[in-house]
Amino acid sequence: MAQWVNRTRADGGVSVQIKWRQDGRWQSETFTDIRLASEFRSAVESAGHRWPTGWVRHEGWTIEETPTTPLVVTFAEVAVAEGGYFEAQGRRVKRGKLKPYTLHRYRRSYALHLEELFGHLGVPVGSAEKLLETDGREVLRLLLQGLADLASAGEGHRPDGVPGRGGR
Repeated sequence: MAQWVNRTRADGGVSVQIKWRQDGRWQSETFTDIRLASEFRSAVESAGHRWPTGWVRHEGWTIEETPTTPLVVTFAEVAVAEGGYFEAQGRRVKRGKLKPYTLHRYRRSYALHLEELFGHLGVPVGSAEKLLETDGREVLRLLLQGLADLASAGEGHRPDGVPGRGGR
């Protein structure tokens, strides 16, 4: 039976290592996504404690199932949900990499200026992971870039139908 071993990373997060014996040697793969770890563990066990067909070590499945709809989370989920941006920044505060007041300002800026405008918008999962890895100024830059892209997609028309610079 493949073993499930929780590992604590240097950044304070938890990874899951799936271990099993194959031909007398230990084999393992490490995951940060619990759902993927569970799927992989089941695949190892169904393959007779061997590497599953179609799996590339440290890469994942080679044959990707394309979902009918792209995976999207809301910006609010990325920011304030468990495991979100502010929780990651809270861990940085605990490690001394970020001042508590800076995190307070990030949260306040989000609540006052960004949550209402961007909270309901969808963010592709890959972009959400990038947002979690960046600091507050970079997140703001990415949001403003996305807002500029939305404004340019409107071809210079204001929401009320009057030609102009997108309501600015």
